[in-house]
Amino acid sequence: MNNQVFLVLSPDRLKLFEHFSELSQEELHLRFGTSSMNYVENYINSLKASDLIFVVYGVDGSYVGVSHLATCTDDTYEIALSVVPDYQGKGIGTKLFSESISHVRVKGATKIFVNCLSHNRAIQHIAKSNGFAVYTQAGWSEGSIDLKASDSSFEDLFAFISKNDLAVIDLGLRNSFKMLSGMMTSMMDSFNQTIRRGDG
Repeated sequence: MNNQVFLVLSPDRLKLFEHFSELSQEELHLRFGTSSMNYVENYINSLKASDLIFVVYGVDGSYVGVSHLATCTDDTYEIALSVVPDYQGKGIGTKLFSESISHVRVKGATKIFVNCLSHNRAIQHIAKSNGFAVYTQAGWSEGSIDLKASDSSFEDLFAFISKNDLAVIDLGLRNSFKMLSGMMTSMMDSFNQTIRRGDG
């Protein structure tokens, strides 16, 4: 396993349930605010088609890491994630978090939230390391990042799409950026030729 992150367009609900079943009572409580598996089952069944699920697979094909970006509005998401005990401490949570955010940023997200219990230090650390401002009050922490205030350059976005760390991505989006990249390259070539000729 190389911690490769996959966007799962049609998540396997049984694998999701098995993933959460491997978490301890405390880990379930940190993830959902409750350790009830009935709640977890209802959560899985309530996933919307517009939600995004990213996973890291184990050697047996199970979901060892899962991040869920729930759609709040067309350009606002809430992120939550979990990693099964045997795979914790291997950087999976950090990679899931950062690549999930990068994906929706490319798709036009303007704001992302994370909510957790105030003693969930792990997710707060990951959020802060990704530029989130985290505030704590009455035992609950909320983090957010305003992507409009820190837009990536075209080169940053195209570099993200071109790399292979995120193994599954919207092919239409990839093709659009490739086409735009080709247009930009042609424009720059034409500009440079004009400068060399002294026409500019």
